[in-house]
Amino acid sequence: MASSESPSSAWLRQGRALTNARLRRLLLAIQTVAGRGALNLILEQARLRRYSGGLPPANHLPQTWAAEYAAVARAIGVYYGRNARNVLVQIGRIAFRQLPADAPWRARLYRAAFLFLPVAARQRLALQWLGRETAAPQGRVSVTLQQGRLVFEDYESDPLFGQSSADIGCALTLGEVQAALYWATGREYEVTETQCKAHGAPACCFEVGAPLT
Repeated sequence: MASSESPSSAWLRQGRALTNARLRRLLLAIQTVAGRGALNLILEQARLRRYSGGLPPANHLPQTWAAEYAAVARAIGVYYGRNARNVLVQIGRIAFRQLPADAPWRARLYRAAFLFLPVAARQRLALQWLGRETAAPQGRVSVTLQQGRLVFEDYESDPLFGQSSADIGCALTLGEVQAALYWATGREYEVTETQCKAHGAPACCFEVGAPLT
């Protein structure tokens, strides 16, 4: 990752530290959806030009920041306007798909376990993996069973960092949850955000509902 930083972008080094790999997956997903040119424009809007010449490395060192992650989410909102939420969901889905590619040995272990587990257990394992990656290195994300339904509870909500009102950044997490469920089961599920930190809740909560296919 490039180390130079202009005074105008120094404010982005705020919030909790995130792993390089997590921001890298987000930026690669944007590139997949929109192309390299659009990624560079989004980075420019987010005041993260230093990543235009080289993305963060694929490691778990805590060298990126929640403020950077949120700035990218907001820049996508500016770039896509009214369609931003749908695009963010798509980007979130693709970002999760890179996780098994980044950790193929772990993905193979999960796949082997899935052969012997019921659907609910497979869902939970996949969401727990996503939760650990989202929380890393020292955040809090949990997967709980509430009234018979799995709930993904993100107490960090990094896409919302610095926001005091409703924001579309949660669509990234929604897409990741959807993709994790599909990866584990081969089926699409209804996923609903039931609470949001932007509205004053302690966590952004995503409830897993009935299968869609």
